[in-house]
Order: sequence, then C-alpha cells, then structure tokens
Amino acid sequence: VRPNPAEINPQFLYYQLTNPAFKQLLMNFVTGSAQPQLTITHLRHVPLVIPPLNEQKSIAQILGNIDDKIELNRQMNVTLEAMAQALFKSWFIDFDPVIDNALAAGNPIPEPLHARAEIRKALGDQCKPLPEAIQKQFPNRFVFSEEMGWVPEEWEPTSLDKVANYQNGLALQKFRPEDENNFLPVVKIAQLKKGFADGEEKASPNIKPECIIDNGDVVFSWSGSLVVDVWCGGKAALNQHLFKVTSKDYPKWFFYEYTKHHLEEFQRIAADKAVTMGHIKREHLSQAMCIVPSNNLLDDCTAIVESLLDRHIGLRKQDAQLASIRDALLPKLISGQLRIPDAEKQLADAI
Repeated sequence: VRPNPAEINPQFLYYQLTNPAFKQLLMNFVTGSAQPQLTITHLRHVPLVIPPLNEQKSIAQILGNIDDKIELNRQMNVTLEAMAQALFKSWFIDFDPVIDNALAAGNPIPEPLHARAEIRKALGDQCKPLPEAIQKQFPNRFVFSEEMGWVPEEWEPTSLDKVANYQNGLALQKFRPEDENNFLPVVKIAQLKKGFADGEEKASPNIKPECIIDNGDVVFSWSGSLVVDVWCGGKAALNQHLFKVTSKDYPKWFFYEYTKHHLEEFQRIAADKAVTMGHIKREHLSQAMCIVPSNNLLDDCTAIVESLLDRHIGLRKQDAQLASIRDALLPKLISGQLRIPDAEKQLADAI
C-alpha cells in the first residue's frame, strides 16, 4: 500500500489499517470459509475517514509516541529478563558464589566445575560480589548427589513438579458463557504468544479458580509451541494444553526461572515425538531436577531478583494499557469526538 504523500500521511494510514475497529470492519468484506480472503475489489468498497493532512500528521505523532513508549518498555524488559536470568544461572546452575567461597576456603573444586573455577579466578575483582552477609550464606563445599552430580553442600536436589504445581487448563468449549455480557476471554497458545486475550473465544467466569489466570501468573504451554511466560493480559480462562504454574513453598521468580531453564530440553522432547503436535508429559516434569538452597538464602536472593520481575510485570501491564489507549484514540480523533490537545493530555497522564 503506497499512499500519495501529498494527500495521506503514511504513518497515519498505517494506524488506520492496523486499528482493531478497522480490522473488524474488514471482516464484513471477507469471502470464503475454508480460506477467507479479501480482494482489491473488496478493498475499494471499504470506507476510510481521512482528515486534513496536518491533522493526520498530528494524530500519527500522538499514536507514534505511544508506540515509542511501548518499544522502550519492551527493550527495558529484555534487559530485566536478561539480568534475572543471569543471576539465576550464576547462583543455581553455575554455582558461582559457592565456587568463590570454596576457592577462598581452599576447599577442593570438583573436576566438572574446574573450568568454571578458572573463569572465576581469572575474573578476580571484575566479579560483582554479593553483599557479604548473603555471600556467607552460600556453602563453601560441594557434595555428590545421585540425582544431579556435584551440588553445593546441604542444598537439596528435587524435581520441578515438587518446586511448583502445574495446573492444566480446561477444554473450554464445554464451558461457554451463560451470559454474553459476563464472560472471560479464552487464552490458548496463540494468545499466550501474543501476550493478550483477543476475545476470539469466550468462557464462563464460573469455571474453577485454578484455571483462571490474571496479571503476574506464570503460564507454560506444554503442547505445540512450548513457551513459558508471565501473563500480563488481564483476567482470562486458561485452555487445555497450558499450565498455570504456582507454588505454596517457593517464590515466583524461582519456579519461573527453573521452568525456563528446562524449557530447551522440554522443546527437544516435544520435537522428537512423531505426532502433529509434540508435547511433554508430567513424567518429564518429575525428571527435570532443581537444587534448593536454605530458606534464609532463598529469601535473600528473592529480595534481589523479585524486584526485577515486579518491574517487568509493571512494564508489561503499562504496555497493555498504552496499546488500549492507542486503539481507542484513533477513531475518536478521526471523528472529531476528541481534539488533539485533549488526546495529548490523556497520553501525558498515561505515560
């Protein structure tokens, strides 16, 4: 689509064509059931409201500022996730603080950890040490366990399904809403990957609470496209083939990072299955091993990592709010229902 820039601002046209209200309008012109399609002939009958060029530019700038903020939040979240993952890997996969303590105490380093120990020695002062009170809580010796090999002394090997509860969703086609005005949007794998519930399917709000998700819940699709994410798309009903992951005993960041840590192996298992939709079974959750430190140390680690996760969730929720504002502003601005200065004020308040 190449508009005449003397009449139509390209960025304004982009927002027109991608606005949910316009997409819904397009559905009135779609033909074909097996393979729905739009032709050029159909598109010629789709109405577009085009304000004067200077207003188009102002509208595009307002909506562009929202998208810029969403993108800035996305980049910040990439950094936050990388920081949390790096800390988790250092503490519970590579055992860096335990290696540091063992080296300082002159205790032996197991052969499989020699390479990591050499890296720690080479880094020296470049390593960013934990607060001394927390560093001292990490052990300074390794012991051998049948389940996981060499692990920090007094830490407990356990399975992933004992760290967290993996509650499967429901076959929600059996739980349609009793009232069209009172429903929960359905989250399937597609919605999880999008990050929001698009309302394509609806379910009764009276399903069991264990299968209802809300902002901040960890969701794991165990079939088809295996994905682990923190849901920030609002209250919704969880469809089958997805787990709602919770724990009464361990903090969210801990079971979230451990589930992500095992995701690559789960994806390999699913890919090896000679079926249309590869998947994992509960036995694979039992075979995925974790290592659990003392409660005091876990609490101190939580004080460091949990703030990263909370900020991540906050930014994701803000993105959802900004996207909603963006989609609501466009038709109001085009129709003249909302003037540009008022829209700018709404945007300033939201950001």
